[in-house]
Amino acid sequence: MNQNYTNYKIVIIDDASTDQNLEIISQYIEENPVPQKIYLVQNKKREGTVFNIHNAATNYCLPDDILLLVDGDDELLGINVFKVFNSVYTTRNLEVAYSNLIVNTVNTKQVKDGWSSDYSEEEKKRNTYRDGVTRMYPVRTYKVSTFLKIEEKNLKND
Repeated sequence: MNQNYTNYKIVIIDDASTDQNLEIISQYIEENPVPQKIYLVQNKKREGTVFNIHNAATNYCLPDDILLLVDGDDELLGINVFKVFNSVYTTRNLEVAYSNLIVNTVNTKQVKDGWSSDYSEEEKKRNTYRDGVTRMYPVRTYKVSTFLKIEEKNLKND
């Protein structure tokens, strides 16, 4: 974690994944102890994104905290990301804030600004979300109090 803002905590949620990321993260935490900063949650079954966000907000955050979501294959660019979002939330009355994104395509070595595109009906029907076009999402942030308004029954994957 290379950020110049120190008033943060990290909640890492392994949503019953089958890869080796949990072991890699556990080893990193063991080798780089940051007391009371990193919480590692391991789900027994897949719960889904929104349920996991609500879990982090309910169990690890205070109502005035800011949730900054980063997917496992994304990274924050620069050391001021936390500082910038904190400034935005403290100077404006916001519930949600997004950033733009940079797409870095490893195979073609192209870097460009961009917007993500939605999945086609065919991709949804075939459940081929990881095939084809890579979709990158911007940093998403939310005021914890926003998620605390959502009833847990509305967050389950049925």
